Amino acid sequence: MNSDDILDVIGSTEDKFVKDAKSKVVRFPAWAKALTAACIILIIGIGFFRNMGMGGKAGGGADHDLVYMAYEGPRLPLTLAEENSSITAERNVDFDFSPYIPYEESFDDGTGEIYTYTHYDSKAIVTDSYVLTNHTSEDVTVKAYYPFMGTISRSEDYPEISVDGEIIDATINAGPYIGGFMGVWGGENQEYGTDNLRPLDSFEGVAQRLSDGTYQKCAFDSFPSLDIPVVVYKMHDYVYTTNEDAENPTLQMSFYIDYDKTSVLSYGFNGGTRDTETGYSAHHNGAIEYRPNADPRFQHPQDAYLVVVGDDIGVYTIQGYKDGGCDKGEELDDLGCTITRYETTLGEFLYGILSEDSADYDTQLLLNLTAELITTYGPLGENVSRYDWCDLDLIIAEVKNHGRVIYFEFDVTIPAGESVTVSAVMPVSASIDYVGDDKGRDGYDMATLLGSNLTFTSQTASISNYGEIEILAQNFGFDIDLGIDSVTLDLNTPHYWMEIRKKVTE
Repeated sequence: MNSDDILDVIGSTEDKFVKDAKSKVVRFPAWAKALTAACIILIIGIGFFRNMGMGGKAGGGADHDLVYMAYEGPRLPLTLAEENSSITAERNVDFDFSPYIPYEESFDDGTGEIYTYTHYDSKAIVTDSYVLTNHTSEDVTVKAYYPFMGTISRSEDYPEISVDGEIIDATINAGPYIGGFMGVWGGENQEYGTDNLRPLDSFEGVAQRLSDGTYQKCAFDSFPSLDIPVVVYKMHDYVYTTNEDAENPTLQMSFYIDYDKTSVLSYGFNGGTRDTETGYSAHHNGAIEYRPNADPRFQHPQDAYLVVVGDDIGVYTIQGYKDGGCDKGEELDDLGCTITRYETTLGEFLYGILSEDSADYDTQLLLNLTAELITTYGPLGENVSRYDWCDLDLIIAEVKNHGRVIYFEFDVTIPAGESVTVSAVMPVSASIDYVGDDKGRDGYDMATLLGSNLTFTSQTASISNYGEIEILAQNFGFDIDLGIDSVTLDLNTPHYWMEIRKKVTE
């Protein structure tokens, strides 16, 4: 899954470590750490309101006006690894709105009092079915890809694939981050214009990324190599007696480097300072958890790591402080730790921390996607200021939560002259706006042909269990009042959509 513009690591690292690489110097502005932390909040707030005033829609109900603050993406069509003209497909997409049916939930407030409330989910259960017909006199086995928009962290929303009713296993292939970046206040042309994530907010954005096949190719390409030699400094076995004046005892490791020859990636630290002019670099770790008399719930020391790419850091200083400001005059002499230095490769280091701290994930997949982000937008790639701090905690968290197209890969055998049915069933959250005139509308949509090489003879769509919803706008042609809950789609229409809302109970 190589980017077309993978850049080389800093300094004297040999060309063999990153394929098709170019030289790149990474700078680290001192304000980057605080700004990066703020961006996680900003993307939920200001980031979604970009260029929209305070609402998600740019206009009325026309297709090109469907812009959402949280866009879940369209239901994408099945495709084959290689086009096969002897196979045709009929497709039906059913939107089952049974999650909108209210149900009761109860909880204990901690005092023994039980509270019950009525709840419903703004989701549809989508069944995307294909009848694949083999028009030859021989059995045909094809490799199929079922694409869907999602994240690595939301595996509970992955589709269940079946062939003729039998559930099958599929191989996961994940495309790169499908969105872009923007400035802090939502604009694109500011001095620092890549501090925030810019998720795709419309079908048009998805179509632009998928229409030429480049994105899908990236999902199946090899990943960049991380056989890059690094030096690791591990901060562990903290020692702290007691200082009643220290509200947030913090341990800092500081040193000087040549930023043109050295890049330092951090993991497990929660702050620091960097000055590219003087070469100063400091990383600190709050150590309040390490008080001997602390609440046992918080006595979970976290090892912290500095990963050095390029020239080694040389002499360093370890100093404790009363709080995270690490200011002169606030030193603590009874706070310390052990520093262990060892040499490895960046890939081996990342695999180790990912397998230990992300046990619920496919470690190899997570490593591959982390390598891709690091060498595309991160510290070993282009200058995206969001990752200037080289914070591996942030990078790994965003690899898990970046929106992307995921391709489920599986084989299907179609007997000579016969048909098989392939179905993908998955829960789909509604696309929504948080504020504005269109707040309260739930969007669901699908693409007819986008990214698919199948020869479709027909496509239909249906809705089911829709007694709790009303359709506000659409281009499908459903009519709940007249009982029209199944329609034939025009293959010349690339995008079908509807906006619904839960019926108000009088």
